[in-house]
Amino acid sequence: MQILFMFIMALAILTYAIFGSQERSEEESREAAATAAQMAVYHRAAIDKCTATACATGVVDPQAYVPKQIKDGSLWNRGTFVSNYDTASKTLLTYMRKGFATRASVTYGTVAAAFRDLTVGETTTIGRWDEDKQRVQPSYAAGWHVTYDIPAGLRSSIPKDSPVIVNRVLAP
Repeated sequence: MQILFMFIMALAILTYAIFGSQERSEEESREAAATAAQMAVYHRAAIDKCTATACATGVVDPQAYVPKQIKDGSLWNRGTFVSNYDTASKTLLTYMRKGFATRASVTYGTVAAAFRDLTVGETTTIGRWDEDKQRVQPSYAAGWHVTYDIPAGLRSSIPKDSPVIVNRVLAP
């Protein structure tokens, strides 16, 4: 009887370990995908601001251009994302702040993976910051071999391995 009890207990623990970890993994993926989507919205708001008004070189505050439905969300108030603009090259980039990437399930790696899933690897505007090479390595489909050289004035503030969205913006 004790052997049967121990067998059932071991089976229950094993089942919980397998399905419980799968549930946590799915939750972590959803949180990373939500963060990636909000980062994309933040970047889009920065593009809208820089096309509506002439942005100066430096940090862009796109709060006025963020859709009302998500403006009061928790990620906006924490300063999770930063957008920087360079007028000479017309480069706009958005990245995650360093402190936010230490949050349990939402890290630079999980957000970068979420971007690959959301775009199916079919974009060269989203990638990760390669601090050693001082370039954005896009999450592209194999064979594109494109990297972005970010203007020197914008490089120093990007945390190592941060997900980055980069575009050229045609200002007014």
